[in-house]
Amino acid sequence: SEYRGAAWIGSTSAAGVTWQSDSTLTLRTPPGVGLNHKVLLSIHGTPLEPLATLSYQPPVLTSVAPSIGPREGGIQVTFFGQSFGYAHSPDLQARIWGSECSSSTWRSDSSLVCVSPKGDLGVDVPVAVVVGKQVGVRQASYQYTSATDVVAMVLTQSVPQLLGPPPGGETSRLDLF
Repeated sequence: SEYRGAAWIGSTSAAGVTWQSDSTLTLRTPPGVGLNHKVLLSIHGTPLEPLATLSYQPPVLTSVAPSIGPREGGIQVTFFGQSFGYAHSPDLQARIWGSECSSSTWRSDSSLVCVSPKGDLGVDVPVAVVVGKQVGVRQASYQYTSATDVVAMVLTQSVPQLLGPPPGGETSRLDLF
């Protein structure tokens, strides 16, 4: 006879439950984060004892932008990667050099934005994403520097014409932060 079954990962219903044989079924896991969620099954409405656990992939960081910022913190830094969860993922936070960002805002499974925390001057410090008690770290990804160093880098990389005196000897104003 054909089995009628249902499955849950933790408390979330799985879709597409299909029995392949007397001892094998397939299902589509619901979106989620974290470790060791119980896989619960019922056959013909009768619940079974949990037979397995499922852990989602941990976050993976591929880059951050910008990769340099002032030691005073307070700038938006976008983290890129995968497995950042969903809009209301538990324990979502971004970290720079071990310090939690002032705020972490989920954008998608592959990006989030943080407001950088204060930090000490340092070259190539690690960044991390924490979601569902799982941590993804990328070493040597961010640099804290002084505000004047940030201005020099921005000017030399983005608007080199501002390095020299303004045309006609006029004074230019550059508001940094």
